[in-house]
Amino acid sequence: MKLEQVRRESDSLRILALSNFFNPHFINNSLHWVQSRYRKDPETATIIGRLSDNVHILYENTQKARPWHSLYRELEVVRNYLRIQQVRFGRTLNAEFSITLSDEELKSVKVPAMLLQIHTENAVEKGIRNRKGAGNFFLGIKCTDDGCSIVIEDDGRGRRDTDSPRKGSTFVMNELIELFNNYNEVPVTVEYDDFIFGEYGTRVRIFIPKHFNYELSKTENTRR
Repeated sequence: MKLEQVRRESDSLRILALSNFFNPHFINNSLHWVQSRYRKDPETATIIGRLSDNVHILYENTQKARPWHSLYRELEVVRNYLRIQQVRFGRTLNAEFSITLSDEELKSVKVPAMLLQIHTENAVEKGIRNRKGAGNFFLGIKCTDDGCSIVIEDDGRGRRDTDSPRKGSTFVMNELIELFNNYNEVPVTVEYDDFIFGEYGTRVRIFIPKHFNYELSKTENTRR
């Protein structure tokens, strides 16, 4: 039992360290562009307001030493990020959502913080931005008795075999999910469909189990 407790405490610290990676990652990426438009763009106030909302959400998680939050909160982060990017790209970026859950239902579902955001950012920065004529983003959520299925699609460049390994936010999130999955019977899964529109486009399929334990101090549902 002592070794088990030590392992759990060690993994808990690792999870917090991994989740803290996303705070400066997202803020720095956004601020870099905001600063370049300072004094020039009349919509700067809107951008800063959306960014401030996301900073508040991330700070709240850090203060509570909590690397997860509600799906409702995660969608707030995503929508704020996309609003910033729509000011950046103008009408060329179209964001569409298909969500059948009420706000209260979204608040009852827990997800790793930044899980949807990093794939949204990849869709914009590594997909849409890198293909002429691209500009469509889609996020859909459907939930059943087993859990929630989330789809994120873009009509951007698509992932290429020649692309360098993504050892940034995606790599860190995968490691974070793997640690959480070690303590649950049913895992969180993230899968990709490449070139969904023929020669371009990417779809990310995420599954969040209905009953998923983010508290490593709890001993039920351990897979190891």
